[in-house]
Amino acid sequence: MSPGRRYGIALGLLAGAGAAALGALSQVWVRATVGGADLPTLTEELTGRALVPAAVGGAVLLLAGVAGIVATRGLGRRIVAMLLLLAAVGMGVSAAHFGLGLPESARDEAIAATGFERVVLVANAWWVVVALAALLAAGAALAALLGGQHWPVLGGRYERGPDAMSGRSATPTEMTPSQAWDALDRGEDPTTAAEVTE
Repeated sequence: MSPGRRYGIALGLLAGAGAAALGALSQVWVRATVGGADLPTLTEELTGRALVPAAVGGAVLLLAGVAGIVATRGLGRRIVAMLLLLAAVGMGVSAAHFGLGLPESARDEAIAATGFERVVLVANAWWVVVALAALLAAGAALAALLGGQHWPVLGGRYERGPDAMSGRSATPTEMTPSQAWDALDRGEDPTTAAEVTE
């Protein structure tokens, strides 16, 4: 697989994982019900944002990291990839810790929201979506960390070559007008490397 394709897949995974995690975190994860019998029934709905706030920060960081990967190169890209890997792991661990600890992990939040000690909790599996999104994002961030230096960079095709950076001029060669236009289409400056002939 070419570096350009790996680059596109990694960016897509980061963006998709961040969006999926934010979507899942905005859903109702737990319904806490109190009352019944002679008391009025009160139901409180708790979203993932309220129950696992650390995962929200991780999901936002994953979305922002897409721009970070695109805009950086070399060491900067590795630093961004490391931050994204840590964000993905933190998001996944916090979601899994909540889900595997149900129902006790939601009881304190439900008691604080309702004001009653005896609550009936009904939970769903949105935390699994966040954990899976974190796993995909971690894979993409790891790929960026290990192979991101070979991926395309923003504006890389318009950079000056090594001859221009060292102050040496390329040896001019003759070029027809159609070849000059082809060079421009490729993002090259034909005047630095060739003389255009009629």
